[in-house]
Amino acid sequence: MEATNTTGKSHRVQTVIPAATYRQLTLLREKEDRTESKMAAILIDEALEARAANSQAQRRLLQNCQL
Repeated sequence: MEATNTTGKSHRVQTVIPAATYRQLTLLREKEDRTESKMAAILIDEALEARAANSQAQRRLLQNCQL
């Protein structure tokens, strides 16, 4: 059964991460004075943006190689 979001604003994601990853998250969130969930959300956004940028760069490179 899929949970629905009635507010339409945000969605919740629950995951299990390795202990080392959690320690890094904790250190970073303490340094930036954020909650765990907010820091995780920021890191997910950053990772998605980096992946999209990397994907675009790879497409451009392939296009240039095909010319």
